[in-house]
Amino acid sequence: ESGRWIFRAYMAQQIAEKIGFSPRDEAYLAGLFYDLGKFALAANFPTGEESMLAPEPATGAPASEVISLQDLGRRAGVALISRWPIASFLCDAIRYRDEYTDRIIGAPVLIKIAHLANLVAEGAEYTTALPFPSAEKLFGFQPSEFETLTQEAQRQSAAAVRSLSLVRELTALDNKAFEKVKRVRLAREVREIGLLSRMRPNFSGLKDELDIYAAIRKTLHVLFDFAHPVFLRYDAKSNTLNGVALPGQSELIHQLAVPFVAGTSIIVDAMLRNELLHTFDTERSPQQLVVDDQITRLAGQEGILCLPLNGKSDLLGVIALGMAEDQLARLEPQIKLLANLVTQAGFALESARKRSTVQAMPEAEGLKVSLGDLKRIVHEVNNPLTIIKNYTKILRLKLPEQDPAQRDLGVIDDEIDRVSTILKNLVEPCSQSAQFKPELVDINSLIFDLTRLTDDALLTQRIRLRTEFFHGLSPVAADRDRLKQILMNLIKNASEAMPQGGTISISTREIAYQGKPSIEITVHDDGPGIPETVKARLFQPGMSTKHGDHAGLGLSIVHTLVQEIRGQIEYSSDRDRGTTFHIWLPKTCQ
Repeated sequence: ESGRWIFRAYMAQQIAEKIGFSPRDEAYLAGLFYDLGKFALAANFPTGEESMLAPEPATGAPASEVISLQDLGRRAGVALISRWPIASFLCDAIRYRDEYTDRIIGAPVLIKIAHLANLVAEGAEYTTALPFPSAEKLFGFQPSEFETLTQEAQRQSAAAVRSLSLVRELTALDNKAFEKVKRVRLAREVREIGLLSRMRPNFSGLKDELDIYAAIRKTLHVLFDFAHPVFLRYDAKSNTLNGVALPGQSELIHQLAVPFVAGTSIIVDAMLRNELLHTFDTERSPQQLVVDDQITRLAGQEGILCLPLNGKSDLLGVIALGMAEDQLARLEPQIKLLANLVTQAGFALESARKRSTVQAMPEAEGLKVSLGDLKRIVHEVNNPLTIIKNYTKILRLKLPEQDPAQRDLGVIDDEIDRVSTILKNLVEPCSQSAQFKPELVDINSLIFDLTRLTDDALLTQRIRLRTEFFHGLSPVAADRDRLKQILMNLIKNASEAMPQGGTISISTREIAYQGKPSIEITVHDDGPGIPETVKARLFQPGMSTKHGDHAGLGLSIVHTLVQEIRGQIEYSSDRDRGTTFHIWLPKTCQ
């Protein structure tokens, strides 16, 4: 019995992680509390509870009046959870747990997560097939990815069951103390969910970044007694972390501008690793750098705890919490709550930043059209794209499946979809399509398709395109469309920098970058190199090494896209050897 409810909890958590539902702990508890009422009743009727809770009906009693243990347990669970002061659909996840899938398609996400997790758990008990139709209806899961989620949940729950078995053995002589520990832990989990559910509206209702920072500061003070957090905002254009001074804080914070390069500061390393780091860890931070010492003094404490702020698709910044070393032990039980708070704050900041981007669009680049006009233009551009796509499909149907032109037409079809996505993101940057959507990508195959697209056009400019692939290259978790856009911009930029012709070389290999297994993509041209006056601001909009009517946006776009897919980019350039761009992508999606 314990194996099933633990598996249900981990299955719910896996589904939540896959779809980006937050807080994930809420999904875990929805699975965990599925049979809460049943267990509560069993605890009050320790012997023969099934016969007491589901007695045989009296002769002639209508079937509608018989209450099963299952239904009575559900009602008891709903009654218990409804008393908890939390703003969550956790109670409804239990209330509607046995509904048909078609009835909950439009229900809140937590209810759907709990429903699907239970279908898997019930099926596992009776060794039936996975509920693939329900998984696709509710979340669009393909069978292969749903199987992967289930296998991971099985692995996690098996490990948890083994741990629980060991704990039972160790506490057999002191069951009362063990029960007390469990109650304390459960109470803390419920309390934390209640706190988070109350904090969430405070963030989501704010539209200005400074207001959100102020709300975070207040919450950190109330819940964790951190009175002087230092906020640093990530600026993709300058690739730096810039200080944000709130009212009452030192104006010197505004002067902080930390280069976003590994090893320059513990706050940068916290963002790159996406984990909490503090200056008291002498193994991971053997020496405190000058900028870390400055931030520590500005926070007014002995050291700092760095919390990376990330949205669903963007790097946002870091919160540096000033703290004394003896606070670490007291903070340990609250780490999960602190991490959930930072996650909620990150989502709110990302939304606020994207809203401000949309509102500023007509003015930022001196546009003479409104957002409504821009949407109409995009709609009109999409019409011929749709016609081209339809004709491409007709051509593919006319050709034999083995015809070599099928692959070329397939590449054209993919590129039309990519252009449509770019146009959609232009007017709907907050849409789901604009988010980072990693998938396993064969880098060599992707580059090969791009060369087929660009080779003929480059030959007319007397430019040769060469490739050097590392065979056996592992697939990498990346966003295929963004990666295509990055490489197309680099190829285009290189060709336009060589008006007299030349050679563009693209190579791939597997290396360890910053101690992590990575894929390296190198794009080299033998052009005249980048002028020194341009290098310092190469990745900023408007900077270009070319002449004529080029806007100089290509490398700025490349830099932003590389950051979005969790990669790193560097370049080297001189007059004699040309220009080389190196892109490193982690082999695992973080």
